[in-house]
Amino acid sequence: MNSCGSKVTAIIPAAGTSTRMGLPIPKPLLEVAGRPILSWTLDALSQSESIDDVILMVPREHRTSFEALAGTYSNVSVEIGGASRQESVKLGLEVIARRGAAPEIVLIHDAARCLVTPEIIQRSVDRARVCGALTVAIPVTDSIAEAGEGQTIARSIDRSKLWAIQTPQVFRYDLIKRGHDEGRPGATDDTSLVSPFATVNIERGDVQNLKVTTQMDLIIAEQILRARVKG
Repeated sequence: MNSCGSKVTAIIPAAGTSTRMGLPIPKPLLEVAGRPILSWTLDALSQSESIDDVILMVPREHRTSFEALAGTYSNVSVEIGGASRQESVKLGLEVIARRGAAPEIVLIHDAARCLVTPEIIQRSVDRARVCGALTVAIPVTDSIAEAGEGQTIARSIDRSKLWAIQTPQVFRYDLIKRGHDEGRPGATDDTSLVSPFATVNIERGDVQNLKVTTQMDLIIAEQILRARVKG
């Protein structure tokens, strides 16, 4: 429970179809290191003293399975998500609005980013209280090029100012609500909805805080989580 007296609500968009992995079930329910991916994510949120409650946005047809998992946590509620990540977050904000008492801070985190740590969550919330809007990110380390016709290199891009965006992304409630109320459809993350009218800061993340998207990601996450459990 948040000890600072100002509420923090987390929204977890988990209504995706997992088409890139070709799964028969939603990716967050897939097991890694003996437990569903989502349970590792919820563990990190529940272990952070900054998070008061979690709104989990899920596909309608799998709601029962998500409710069974969420029922093991005292502060997680399940709601029906949308056809896209953006729509799911917006629907989560509408849930907050219906409740009446808006939180000071909203944290948005990918369900499949199961390697996030309570420490990253805490740092992000603490800084968002000061700056209003931020995303976790890591510096790009690979050389980057823009492709031209025929898969040729059109130009090299200076990577010294490039960051790979992760989650959590954390905002004052009024900023993220405005971002979704005014934002264009098709945004890939929430920073792109807020950055047109507010400064979005960067909080350094961790290379281990990957999003499980491919079978290779699943293998990597399995090894990291098993190593953490062993201590």
